[in-house]
Amino acid sequence: MSDTLKDLKDRDIDNLQYLLKNKQIHVFKTSALATIAVGEMLHAAVLRAGLDLTALMGLAETSDEAGEMVDEAMRGVGLRIETRPYTNEEDKWRSGIYVYKNNEILAFIGAVTGGAFGFTVETTEQRPETGRRIIR
Repeated sequence: MSDTLKDLKDRDIDNLQYLLKNKQIHVFKTSALATIAVGEMLHAAVLRAGLDLTALMGLAETSDEAGEMVDEAMRGVGLRIETRPYTNEEDKWRSGIYVYKNNEILAFIGAVTGGAFGFTVETTEQRPETGRRIIR
């Protein structure tokens, strides 16, 4: 049986509340360090999804072949990665990288932002206490 629009709306509200309540804030001295950390967080999320991109890239002979192999492997494990920029001040906190596995959010990695204490990245991962994932 498929979900009704009310079911989807209720899950979206639940997911938003979870994201706001359980986010982690990582602070870095430079934007370069923050950007490197984002790459490492993305790599870790992809590994949790069951895909080792580093090993896969080593098998390719050209960059085009590597891209095709990565796309195929991501489809094979049901992995999707989206980058979403929000320019509206009210929604800017939602900017970042969304990692989905089988249409369920596995991780959110916020965009690098500058602040008084350095450069920050906000993150949220699937619900560890229940194993339930945030569903898009």
